[in-house]
Order: sequence, then structure tokens, then C-alpha cells
Amino acid sequence: MNKLERMLELTRRDARERTNLSVAHHKSMLADWAALNGLKQVREFPLSRLLDGAAKVTTPLGGATWPWRDHEAHFSRNGIPRAVVSQPYDNASRQSELVALVQQSGLRIHTPPNPHASLWAPGTANFVVITALDFGDVQWLPDQLTFAGARA
Repeated sequence: MNKLERMLELTRRDARERTNLSVAHHKSMLADWAALNGLKQVREFPLSRLLDGAAKVTTPLGGATWPWRDHEAHFSRNGIPRAVVSQPYDNASRQSELVALVQQSGLRIHTPPNPHASLWAPGTANFVVITALDFGDVQWLPDQLTFAGARA
């Protein structure tokens, strides 16, 4: 049983324990994911900065809100904004809005083989990575690749 599956099992038994474990492991696992992808976690930036690294004030990408946004983290490579991770809970209409927005904006969405392999709430939340088109393939942690769970 990998870390994500253990977190899911704890969710079924004890929500408080899962929260404690989630907070304790989330930062560590997110740092491992970032290292695997050659990224460094940085302060929040608008999605538009993924297009060329420059601060833009365009709507809706330049705004503070965008659909299906939750438990997010922002990453750079060599000081240039390169990726945003969002770990939202299932909401089909908000997911469709984000996919459309990202595609219209020249960005790309990546998800692990099991989209519920979230580092925040495995089996409940999704793991979504938004990048520029030239980012290449996103690498997944071994636990994300082997996670088979979904919250029952």
C-alpha cells in the first residue's frame, strides 16, 4: 500500500487523522513532485505568466480566480513560471470550464493516470497540472502511478 492509498484508508476510518497525515505529507510529497519535474515552488502568480513568464493583466488568466481552483501551488524553473498545480474536488461543470479556458489560452492540462491521485486528498480530490504548451511531459511520483483508489 503506497502513501496515497494509506491516506485514503485513513479517510475512511478517521477524517481527523487523514487531515493530520495529509498536511504532514502534502508539502513533502509536493516537493518530491517538483524535484522530479525540475521545478521549485514559488509564490502565487497568475496563469497568464505561464505563457511567457511576463506579468500580464489579461482576463481571465490574469485574474486571481479561475474555475476548478483549490489547494494550488505554483512552480518555476530557472526563475521562470512553469506550472500550477490545482487539487480540486470533483465538479464536472467547473472542470469543463477550466479545460476550455486553458485550451483557448494556449496552455495545457496534465493529470496522472488516475486523476484522483491527489497529494492533498487522495481518492477525493483531483491532481491537475497546468503548463505552457512547451513544458513537455509531466513526471508523476511512483505513488501517483500506482494509486488505484477512489473514495467510496
